[in-house]
Amino acid sequence: MNPRLTNKEVISEVAFRAHLRYEDLDAAFKALRDVAEESIMAGVGLPVPYLATITYKDMPARDNVEHFNIVKQEKSVIPHLDAYRLVKIRFSQGLAQKIREATTVKSGDENGKTN
Repeated sequence: MNPRLTNKEVISEVAFRAHLRYEDLDAAFKALRDVAEESIMAGVGLPVPYLATITYKDMPARDNVEHFNIVKQEKSVIPHLDAYRLVKIRFSQGLAQKIREATTVKSGDENGKTN
């Protein structure tokens, strides 16, 4: 599993860089979470400024869905799947481009290291 920052670490680092108090930024992140939840539940996508866009797709209920279990290497049939709302997060084009450029491995690079 890839390393991952905790919520506390992210809030602390952003607060430090923005010269804000931890408590104020924590409240702001919680407010953003609430706005995102309310928007998606109401059927409205929303941008996360400078980072991404959150959208959704309503998935219909389906019967007799084939499922492949990659661990057991076997197929099975799920008799019924309820309808649900699939949330999608798409990074902004600028951020996605920076990530792509920073992690591109050119052929012939030593040991597949990124730039």
